[in-house]
Amino acid sequence: MKPALIALVSVLAASPAFATAIATITGFGTTEVEAFADAEYAPPCDFPPCNPPPPPTVSASVAAVGITFGPVRQGFLEVLTIDGGVNGLIGGGVSQDLASVDVYSFSCGILCGPPGIIQPFMLGVPFDIMASANASTAGFGSGAGIDLHFSLFEYNPGVPGITNPGPGNAVIVYDEATLPEPSTWLLCGLGLAGLYWRRMANPIAITG
Repeated sequence: MKPALIALVSVLAASPAFATAIATITGFGTTEVEAFADAEYAPPCDFPPCNPPPPPTVSASVAAVGITFGPVRQGFLEVLTIDGGVNGLIGGGVSQDLASVDVYSFSCGILCGPPGIIQPFMLGVPFDIMASANASTAGFGSGAGIDLHFSLFEYNPGVPGITNPGPGNAVIVYDEATLPEPSTWLLCGLGLAGLYWRRMANPIAITG
């Protein structure tokens, strides 16, 4: 099962039927995470005159904190795919789209960047994930969207003189907000230890 974060979206107008906005982060608990945001005006009211008029701005955003298990260590981030959202929208004019993973930011703008981008990444520490899209009726801002899929990998040192360092095994990404607090893990561990010692003190005899 893939838990999803669905953001609150903003459609500032009396007639939201002319605009749609959605933003989600999915894929926690797996090795592939998706950060998605889409904000658009529905035809035929992309531009005035419309009656009633469309909202002046449409925006959608979502944020979460990801984490990987294990010690702090060097790894890699790979952008698997990146495009302009579910409808292939282009963030032109005054429209804006943005997705980020830790210190790395990605934007489609008029043209999405190529997939397969690989960057150094620190594993074992929390990191921010964000996606946002903003559109306006002004100018040529009829819609904006971004759909980013990424994975994290262990560090593979390669073979000296033969292969360069690069991504190793894929790492599962978790939503930090859904993980138990350290104190909860400690209590669970103490409880299991107590059950073990109680069983050792009172062994169960099995007779044939």
